[in-house]
Amino acid sequence: MRPRPLILLVLIPLLEVALLVALGRRVGVAAVLLLSLATAAMGVWLVRAQGRVVLGALIAALRSGRLPVAEAFHGAALAVAGVALLVPGLLSDLAGLVLLIPGLRWRLYRWIAERTRGALLRERAAAGVVELEAVPIEEAGALAGDERRREG
Repeated sequence: MRPRPLILLVLIPLLEVALLVALGRRVGVAAVLLLSLATAAMGVWLVRAQGRVVLGALIAALRSGRLPVAEAFHGAALAVAGVALLVPGLLSDLAGLVLLIPGLRWRLYRWIAERTRGALLRERAAAGVVELEAVPIEEAGALAGDERRREG
């Protein structure tokens, strides 16, 4: 059974606060505040730097006439990483740092793409959708002519 989003919205912040309090008791409040400020500043800097790279790739994809799905995903992941690093908390900082690593973002993109593609194919099959391949008219005519010649 999957946890409900509402439960996660309550449990994650509570866990974040508990971890910050535990860390504050261990290393001191000032160190925790400094850590929170440092991760926020580092996150803003890294998101801006990687955001420029992703934006360049997105523009290049558009100019070449390709739909920039992967680039849009990476841009969205960087936006989520930026928010996660700005929000105080150890778990959110970890999630933000993970999303800043390009190799891990690619793995996440592929995983989501595979799951989405599989679900989409199952949905189409259940709805009776048949996928066909388009053949240019010239080739279709030539193929039909070949069949008539063979029969005759």
